[in-house]
Amino acid sequence: MTTLAPRQSADWAPTPGWGILVVGSEENRVIARASWKGDGAAAQMRGSAQPSRLGHSSQSGSWPRQPPEVESRLGMAVAEPVGGPINSAETWADLMTWLPAMLTQLLASEVFHVEYRPPEEQRGVYLFSEAGQHLYVGRTGITARSRAQGGAPITSFRHRFDQHTQPGRPPGASSFANRLMLERAAELDVVVPGDWWSDRRTTASEIYDLYRAAKTRIGAMECRVVPFEDDVRGVRSTIAEV
Repeated sequence: MTTLAPRQSADWAPTPGWGILVVGSEENRVIARASWKGDGAAAQMRGSAQPSRLGHSSQSGSWPRQPPEVESRLGMAVAEPVGGPINSAETWADLMTWLPAMLTQLLASEVFHVEYRPPEEQRGVYLFSEAGQHLYVGRTGITARSRAQGGAPITSFRHRFDQHTQPGRPPGASSFANRLMLERAAELDVVVPGDWWSDRRTTASEIYDLYRAAKTRIGAMECRVVPFEDDVRGVRSTIAEV
């Protein structure tokens, strides 16, 4: 389990106020509305947390009303483009202002699927849905970090979609398909060894069949995307994904 507090460097502590405490795991991600007090060394967080699902606020209050488009950033504390570092109380507040608009744009996205794959040159957060249920949220690689390292970004919405849907991509690159496969294997009382991938064409062929079926199922799901430029430390995409 990982806790992300609104702080990025040892020389910055948030000013007193409201913010977001994010606690996440693969099975259960939680968002809490919390207040903090900066003491110069650490932020002391307090507040309540409840499981949060896309489209439903988990806090006791409500989000401030925001414009529907990510590009519209009215009321921002500083005039800084998406992609700038999250390294002050002002930029953290800007991030909180941006999140509801980002979610609105994600849910209103054009729908992609295996016959109409998502864009090759865009990056951000993506969502897989089936029969009106939002099942999986993921993010692409960090564009700003790739630039800082002097190399072209490897991942994109298209790249991640292919990893999720193509049967030759291993479980480490296809966590959603692997999870669906494990759920189906449990229903069928099929034991899945940790090293099954190396034996997928021999002794683990039954497991591989379940895995490929999961990939086919994902390819038929609705895929939505919201593109944006991440900050160098990946804070923006991490919080947006959760």
